[in-house]
Amino acid sequence: MPRQELEVLQRGNEDIAVGVSGFGSASLPVNRWTPIGELTGRTTFTLVYEAQSLSMPSISVAFAIELQRKWMKARESAKDTSRYLAHWIRRWSEGEREILLVGFSLGAYVVWEAVREATKSGPRKNIDVILLQGAIADKPATWDATDRIRRLVNVYSREDAVLRRLYPLGVSSGETPAAGLGPLSVKRENVLEVDIGSLAGRDHLWGSQNLDRLIRTSLGCLWSRGTDACRAHAYDVMEVGGALTSQEYLRLLRWVVADTSLVAEVGRALRGDIAATSRLKRLDAWARESAERSETLRMAAMAKPTEAITGLLRAHRHLPS
Repeated sequence: MPRQELEVLQRGNEDIAVGVSGFGSASLPVNRWTPIGELTGRTTFTLVYEAQSLSMPSISVAFAIELQRKWMKARESAKDTSRYLAHWIRRWSEGEREILLVGFSLGAYVVWEAVREATKSGPRKNIDVILLQGAIADKPATWDATDRIRRLVNVYSREDAVLRRLYPLGVSSGETPAAGLGPLSVKRENVLEVDIGSLAGRDHLWGSQNLDRLIRTSLGCLWSRGTDACRAHAYDVMEVGGALTSQEYLRLLRWVVADTSLVAEVGRALRGDIAATSRLKRLDAWARESAERSETLRMAAMAKPTEAITGLLRAHRHLPS
């Protein structure tokens, strides 16, 4: 019998969170999912199943045939695994625990099929679901369980090359397009959308390599129930309190070059906008902690801060005249 196993990543309270990776992900560290537990305080699991051990076929004249064969095998594994997860969802629900299910790519298929199976007997409003670049058909019939759960967050990139080019080769025409390519065909108040196109672009694996960031963005959207938090910013959205200091303003000058939309944001912060100040505070904190800092600063060093921002800073006495 194919291996299916829930592995504990982090012990927390009685509520449950599960992270499910996709096709060919066995070589990736499972601790990529630990931010769920760190942010929610829940006991967090990852789900191991056969399809994660499969690999992409080599490029050859038979690529499409081999891809379809492997994908069919992966889907069979995912479908079988979804029944296993559905059993646990029902079991956890009996104890009235809060349940959060997060799936990436084929893992989104596992998660959603499990939810559909587990809710056939009736609504389970203790369940929240996050689908990250889901390799699952976006058809109205797919989303028959949306009214039986609390909330569903769909994270997508319209230009995702794997979902746009390779996914259709492995499924029937009735299973396209993939959910991870855009807003879902079903429109419900409890269905929230997050566009990560500005971050991931065509790169499907960007999400797999940046799960912590996608998890934070998705949870922010989930908890806010569909406000500005359902936007994937060009910077990380870590919670950092307090007011901006003069040193932080000066550091932000470099980032304006890399992201010109920050010009207006800095202006709003200087005029006392609390929300803008908070967002810039988060950006500065991420900038100082992220591994991307050196590259972004290199880019920024190629140009001078915009005259508009320099003028604002001088007007508000954050720079000498």
